[in-house]
Amino acid sequence: MKGEKDEPKPPKASGNTPVLDRLMETMEEDADGAGDKKARRRSRTISDMRSQSVKEDNSSKENKILIWIEQTIEESILAQDLIVALRSGDVLIRFIAVVQPQVSNPFLGKGDAFAIQKVAFFLQACRQLGMHDRDLFTQSDLESGNKARMVVTFLTLSEKVRVPTRPIAP
Repeated sequence: MKGEKDEPKPPKASGNTPVLDRLMETMEEDADGAGDKKARRRSRTISDMRSQSVKEDNSSKENKILIWIEQTIEESILAQDLIVALRSGDVLIRFIAVVQPQVSNPFLGKGDAFAIQKVAFFLQACRQLGMHDRDLFTQSDLESGNKARMVVTFLTLSEKVRVPTRPIAP
């Protein structure tokens, strides 16, 4: 209508993490502001660069997370891949035992047959630390290899817990 200012868009309820929501909004704003072909092409290029940067950044973060987990549990993780390292639930259970030693951990020392229960126990312990479901990976994410969700989970977890880090012995 005439004389009325454009109202700001209400936030979208996407279920993503706030960081991911901000990235998506920035990408949408870039695309909205592209009036001509050249600007649209530049916007797509920027979006492609951001997407590539996010992928590279996630790979770097994945490596840092693996190192942080190793330092926390004071064990070397043989797997170089976050999914492989976490799939059995053993690393998750040992991690929670360190960051929440006051919590009784019924799955320490249990075999691979308890993988689903170990992951569920880890996720529940994260909720007890104040993490929201939107920041947690799911069993399905672990099975499908959604590393981005695991990166988000551990980045959020790193803000919730303070663990003294010690170098890993060679």
